[in-house]
Amino acid sequence: MRNLCLLLITMFLLCPAINQAQDSIDPPAISFQMSSFNTSFGMQADFEGEYRVHPDSIEVDLTKADIRISTHCPYKGRRNFAALR
Repeated sequence: MRNLCLLLITMFLLCPAINQAQDSIDPPAISFQMSSFNTSFGMQADFEGEYRVHPDSIEVDLTKADIRISTHCPYKGRRNFAALR
């Protein structure tokens, strides 16, 4: 009887740890590419990378980012690209 009680107590203590270990499995990474090159925007960009959708957030990893200021767009005013954070 004592062994049965110890087994039950151990199971109740380990069950939350097992559930947490199962929740920590990373979702699969999904590749993406997003581009505004050859459009009429003054600032054009091309991004490539991967994203993962978590239950409470979205993780984005960029592997490539090309940004350019176009001279052939309808907007003819001042243009400046100072920084990317």
